[in-house]
Amino acid sequence: THPFASDRFVVVAAPNHPLANRRSVRFEEVMGLDFVGLDRASAEREGDAFDRHLADPATLYVAIAGEMAVMLPTAGAGHDAAIFLPAERLAGEAVSERVFLGRRADGAPVVGALLAVARGQELKDDPAYLVSDLRSVATHGLVPTDQIGTLAQAKSLLLWHARRRFCANCGARTEAAQAGQRRDCPGC
Repeated sequence: THPFASDRFVVVAAPNHPLANRRSVRFEEVMGLDFVGLDRASAEREGDAFDRHLADPATLYVAIAGEMAVMLPTAGAGHDAAIFLPAERLAGEAVSERVFLGRRADGAPVVGALLAVARGQELKDDPAYLVSDLRSVATHGLVPTDQIGTLAQAKSLLLWHARRRFCANCGARTEAAQAGQRRDCPGC
């Protein structure tokens, strides 16, 4: 057999990761490692796929309230928090934006949900939740490293939707499209 092509593969890892500070890593060594914790599932953003995800009881949510992540405290799991909330945790909550983030390795759909800043402050006092800014989540190791990107994606997309509701060209109100990955202007 002859190789079809060759390419350079670069591993960026935390200082305490087993592959950190190595000058050379074989591709076989990274197979099976979770570098990215979420399949973006871009093929599932069209048509009624997003509505199906919202109706699916297996769908998990990543909740953001302003600049804060709303998580579940964990005991004895090696980390202080879990970022994936079951749908029943958001039942009755006022969610202003929702975006499809992708699927976890176990196949569960993951949707980002934006809560009001005031609600995040209220949940800080509720021992059933752990509410923290993303910098603290990352620097204190509150969640597994492969979930930090999912939190950042949820926060950036949700806050983008909240802050960019009007077309920069014509000023018309834009609408979320492709399960929250895009905003479209009906006027342009």
